[in-house]
Amino acid sequence: MDTPEKPALAFLYDRHATLTPAALDERLDRCRRYAAACGWVVAGEWVDCADHALADWPRPRWDALVVAIQQAAARPRCLVDSWDRISRDREASAILRLAVHRAGGYCVTTAGENDVEPGHGRIGATAPVRLRPRPPEPFNQRPALAGLGEAPDWRGWPPGRNGDSGGGVRRGEPR
Repeated sequence: MDTPEKPALAFLYDRHATLTPAALDERLDRCRRYAAACGWVVAGEWVDCADHALADWPRPRWDALVVAIQQAAARPRCLVDSWDRISRDREASAILRLAVHRAGGYCVTTAGENDVEPGHGRIGATAPVRLRPRPPEPFNQRPALAGLGEAPDWRGWPPGRNGDSGGGVRRGEPR
């Protein structure tokens, strides 16, 4: 909870890939007005430009914003004009916003959406597919290794199981 000693902090973020700054200035101005209406102090503005604005990684200014949020004295908010200002890709947006959460903050849009309260944002309940751990495969159902033909016999692996001392490598076992 914010107290008079520790005012709420707004960390403004945007990404901008075009040469004309008019749209960027308008979005940042909306963020400043929203922060003022909420009584938040603007801690700074971070903008990824050019190629960094078009790709999800690397985002050097986003990374700098996360570091600044980690060092904040009060509960920080990453304020953006819309969720698309973080990323248009939902998985990439979730990963970037997770970095803010791990740093101790949360994300808010000028439309009043946030990723703290249920039903007010777009934070996912599960990790993106590429970040989920793979379930373990049974040893006897490993896929064939490239160039070796059929799948190797994995019974008795790792060494030391089934009475094997582990001193040698049997045919089909990794080294």
